[in-house]
Amino acid sequence: MDYSYNYGYLQQFMDSHKLAKKDLLEALGCGDYVSLNKWLDGKVPVHVTAMLRFCNYYNIPLDGFFFDGDGMPAEIRPTLPDSNSQTLPVDGYGIKEGRGRGIVETRITERQISSQAQATVVAEGLARQSEQQHRRDEALMQLEQRTDAGRPLPEAEETSEKAADNTAGQQNLVETILRMQLEHANEMRATEREHHEREDRIRRDCQASFDAERNRLMDIIERQNAELSKFYQQGREQKEAMWIAADEPDHK
Repeated sequence: MDYSYNYGYLQQFMDSHKLAKKDLLEALGCGDYVSLNKWLDGKVPVHVTAMLRFCNYYNIPLDGFFFDGDGMPAEIRPTLPDSNSQTLPVDGYGIKEGRGRGIVETRITERQISSQAQATVVAEGLARQSEQQHRRDEALMQLEQRTDAGRPLPEAEETSEKAADNTAGQQNLVETILRMQLEHANEMRATEREHHEREDRIRRDCQASFDAERNRLMDIIERQNAELSKFYQQGREQKEAMWIAADEPDHK
């Protein structure tokens, strides 16, 4: 084995599926664009819990983040955890009194769909998960058939067809749900945009009313100043006339 971390996988996945950074933040369980940019730029590896959540979110294999330089032979398989294996950390990730906020919960309970590309990738992942479950059920059924005295069950083919129909129905249901979520998100954005536009109109109307009232008051002040200037000028002229009359000699 010669394992290496694939620093370019996250960027390649985003580019190939035409996802936005906000889509990756939801899948990774991360709210920090600084960390995301470092992961995308290949400066640091993705945190293991964020990596697990990402793969669970899109239902993709974990091995895309890793590379085996030796090339592990197909017949060699790692030991899988069983029902007694510890799959969660002790004490719930140790999140107490605000500590451990950087730890990401890897299990996906619900997905926030923010774009059509996100909805498409999630639908593909859920369909892939359903297909994997179907294949697992078929493998278990075939194993039961082999252990049943070598006699195949007569309803095996019918069960397989029903499972395929069920898989297609589940995929259609998932796509419908994701489309409804996307439509709801678009409606929320449209409502928010309309609200902002209404605020802008009110703000512009208030500003226009304020400007009109200010201009009206400025005109009044300007007219009053002009009248005062005229009054002062007349007063000066009258005083000058009185001074001139007082300085003239009496010819009588």
